[in-house]
Amino acid sequence: AAGETALGVTLMEPVAKGHKVAVQPIAAGEPVRKFGFPIGTATRDILPGEHVHTHNVSTALAPGGAYAFTPLEQTGTSFEGPGFL
Repeated sequence: AAGETALGVTLMEPVAKGHKVAVQPIAAGEPVRKFGFPIGTATRDILPGEHVHTHNVSTALAPGGAYAFTPLEQTGTSFEGPGFL
């Protein structure tokens, strides 16, 4: 909810669980980073505590926002040893 504090930043508006929030100012045209990796470009200035989403960020997935998942061909190799279920 607005007014709540997360990571030392006061939220300016309600933000859904799992969505991004600016923790520092991001100027229009600057890259928006998640865990240090660029995920898009700010389409306007974004203040700390603001919801970061499609209304203020253009995607970095592909030109024009189009994206198609194309998995690599399976090689048939297997892994021997400890792993996850």
